[in-house]
This record gives sequence, C-alpha cells and structure tokens, in this order.
Amino acid sequence: MAQIKELSFSKDLRLIMDANPGKNINIASILQGLDYRSHGIIVMILSLPFVIPMPIMGLSTLFGSVMMISAISIMSGLSPWIPKKWRGKTVPRETMESLILKSEKVATKIERFVKPRFLLFSKSWIWIRIHGLMILVAAFILALPSPPGGNVLPGAATFVLALGLVEEDGIVLILGYLLTALNVILLTLILVYGLDWLMSFFT
Repeated sequence: MAQIKELSFSKDLRLIMDANPGKNINIASILQGLDYRSHGIIVMILSLPFVIPMPIMGLSTLFGSVMMISAISIMSGLSPWIPKKWRGKTVPRETMESLILKSEKVATKIERFVKPRFLLFSKSWIWIRIHGLMILVAAFILALPSPPGGNVLPGAATFVLALGLVEEDGIVLILGYLLTALNVILLTLILVYGLDWLMSFFT
C-alpha cells in the first residue's frame, strides 16, 4: 500500500475499487490490509452521502459502523477486526461506483485548497491515533438513529477529519475537531433535554 502515498485522492479511490472486482463489494475485503491513510479514504467515501444529498437511504448505521472499524484500525495501527456477522456484508457495486463518482468530483475541487500543513500535528503517529479517536466519536454519533437531516453534521465531521488525515492538513483537522466537538455538545443536549427542546431552541 506504500504506493498509494504518491497518488492523488481521486486515484486512491479508483485503486481501492479496482482491487475489489465483482457485482457486490465485500466490506471485509476492502478493510483488510489497508494503512491508516487508506482507512481515511474509506471514511471519506462513506461519509459523503450524508454531506451531499444522494439517493442512499437507511445506511447510516452500516456506514457509521464501518467507519468506526476503520477508526479503530487507525488508532491501533493494526488490521481491523471484523465481527463474524459482518464478514459477509456487501454493498452493491453500483452504490460504491456512485459514491466514488461523487467523491471524485468533490476531490477535484477540494484538492486545490488542502495541502500538507502543520505536519507535527497532522503526520505524527501519536496525533494520528488521536485523529482516529475523533473519527470514532463522530462515526458513533453518525451511526445513532436520527431524524431526517440529523446525519449531516456528524457526516461533515467524519468527512473533514478523514480529509485532513489523508491530505495531512493540520488546519483541516482542526476544523474536524471543532465539528466533532459541536456534535458531542448537541448530542449531550439531546440526551439531557430531549430533541424537542433542542429543536424549539433553534426555531
């Protein structure tokens, strides 16, 4: 996987898909053998539908759980442990192709604004593990049941964190931390006061 480090984000997406042929993409086969940067790419792909409206319904728990597995792999530096009941889980290739097509369009625009910055924060192995923890928190919130539109903010947090991790951009990572903190605050308010109270507060 060392070669991936020399490729652009858009090419990384294609490389992962080309390594997994077939009508259905097995989730376990994608996650096995990836490095932390490739796991970040997986998180970016799976979080995109919650940031950009796409015709993918009822997948927040599945996608959020896969992101959590990738986050744990980033934190540990080890190949992911896949629960037995998850090893047969697949996603239709058409769904993944749609995600990648959207991702490539977004990547083309984003890559002009992100670049390696604050490498001590973005590239240090100690910080990489902490970044993985932040992705885990945001992905956990994303996987929780939520009303329509409730996945946008945690989806944005996971996407921005993964983007900063993949592109080694400390400024983007800081933005991801702020979004994750906002998610935690909103979740805490919902747990304490209830969703109705929170919605009435904003309206």
